[in-house]
Amino acid sequence: IDCDYSNVNSYGYLPSGSYTFTKNTAWTYMARNYPSGSYIKFFYSDTTTAGQASPTLCSDTQYAATITSFEWTFANSPGGTPSDGPKYLYARLYDENGIFLAEDKSSSSQLLTIDSDLLNGIGGLDSYDSDKYFYLQNGSLRQFNLIMVYPDSVGSVNYTGSFPADKVSISTIEEGPAWQTIQNQGVIFEADWDNTNGAFEVNTGVLGSNTGLVAGPPTFTVGIVTVQALSSAISTTTRYYYGNFDITAGLWADYTGATLSAPTLNDLSLRIGYLGDIADPDSSHGTIPNMVPCPDGVFGIDDIVVFSMAWNGIGGTQDPIADLAPYSGTVPDIWSSPDGNIDVQDLMAFTMMFDWYQAQDFSTAPRHPSDGGSGNIASVGGSAVHLNAEGCQDGDRLIVTVYADDVEDLMSAELNVRYDEESYSLSGFTRGGFIGDGGFFRGYEHDGGVQLYLSSLNRDMPGVSGSGELATLEFTVSGEAEAAIEVVFDLRNSTGGRIESGSATVDLGGGSAIPGTFVVDTAYPNPFNPSVTVPFGLPEAGMVEISVYDVQGRELYSGMRHYGAGNHRYVFDASAAGTVLSGGVYFLKVRYNDQVQSQKIVLMK
Repeated sequence: IDCDYSNVNSYGYLPSGSYTFTKNTAWTYMARNYPSGSYIKFFYSDTTTAGQASPTLCSDTQYAATITSFEWTFANSPGGTPSDGPKYLYARLYDENGIFLAEDKSSSSQLLTIDSDLLNGIGGLDSYDSDKYFYLQNGSLRQFNLIMVYPDSVGSVNYTGSFPADKVSISTIEEGPAWQTIQNQGVIFEADWDNTNGAFEVNTGVLGSNTGLVAGPPTFTVGIVTVQALSSAISTTTRYYYGNFDITAGLWADYTGATLSAPTLNDLSLRIGYLGDIADPDSSHGTIPNMVPCPDGVFGIDDIVVFSMAWNGIGGTQDPIADLAPYSGTVPDIWSSPDGNIDVQDLMAFTMMFDWYQAQDFSTAPRHPSDGGSGNIASVGGSAVHLNAEGCQDGDRLIVTVYADDVEDLMSAELNVRYDEESYSLSGFTRGGFIGDGGFFRGYEHDGGVQLYLSSLNRDMPGVSGSGELATLEFTVSGEAEAAIEVVFDLRNSTGGRIESGSATVDLGGGSAIPGTFVVDTAYPNPFNPSVTVPFGLPEAGMVEISVYDVQGRELYSGMRHYGAGNHRYVFDASAAGTVLSGGVYFLKVRYNDQVQSQKIVLMK
């Protein structure tokens, strides 16, 4: 079976629309070399691993293997209209007994995107990522397209619009490629703009065409507008701005000059913020690859979550909202020139601006994690379910370790550790290994505490499940300190939803001591499936290597990272070891400096 998925348009589809599966142009039918009585069924899925493992029917009908096409009307899907977002497409061939024979699945470059916010008529779209949100910074120079969507024999069009002249100015308006896609004997293009009063107008048409614009892609770019944000569009007082390039009027006519029904007018949303300020706690941020920038003048956990989601992507598709480099200018007034690559340079730009914000003495106090955001708050003001913190002490030295407990798909965490500064003095902090050693990790001291942010940047496994260490903090204790240490936290999953938000008091364990020597306690549970926890303690900070061997002495897994002094718990997950492990006996080794301790573990399957 073979479908031609090259006809999937990159612009996207409205939920009220349809898509037509078509055969390979070189084939007579959609299938060939099939047994008598064979039939075809059509499916779609989201881009998650779980979605691809269990695609959803486009139609209940079984189609003959001799069909050449099938029109999928989204609203008629057996499971209801599909949700917004990118979809894989599947055509599957079965024999007369329902036995699966073959499949043709669209590739990651042929994803069909359903988008409720698609435009029709005339309007503006960001030239870089083709959405209706125009994200600028002070001094930045960017372009947007004046477009027509699904025109019907259009031969000429007029745009009249306005913009906030105290925030942006128009540098140029140039002809787009729309008219060059059809036969013509010339093009008329006239553009005028007024940067004092914030107004623009474009009149353009094609000469000598006997069809006008009727076919091809759903969107046609008629003009390209170059815009520059003023150097003072926002300040450290205002910090963000929302406005529009308003399309206030518009007309279009067909190739004979006859006026057509008035087009729908679609404004371009203008959003100005400091680079990396891309999320607020209350707005919907859209879905990959169509995430929406929502600056709010605050750099916090929501910005980290959206940046991480965009970086990690879904099914190999990332979101351009995280494309922040290369950049120009001087902090805080830097702006990006997106290059289509989301990599360490973008992380550096995001981190630099996040650090800048945290260093400012803004009136906005560190936000309590429960003040906003998506998802359900499992516990605020009550006992924490998915987070605990333990302390161990040696004289005036106190080590506090913060753990995530029994979480599902954890990607990001905010930890606001609050303490009495007369009783405790912070010496330092390190990242735990549970969310991963790479990614985003920053800490910022403030009056009465320290704010820690960590997030996974891992395209293969953006979220982790189970239990493990998030962070370790070391304090110097003043005298007989008995004041409580509190961890206010916000845990988020890989889709941005809140796992839990609340607070937990550090269990000081009656003064349990920092180990005087390297010690490894008994792993539990043992036997295990699929995870086993190995507790260990370190007298001083250092590198620790965890390895797993089979009974023949072959190394099957090895991981190394830096741990602080104190007690720790490492969780080994056999299902994520990189090698498929069968049930049986294995040996787990923990190496610290030149010391090694090992024990037998049994995987039950």
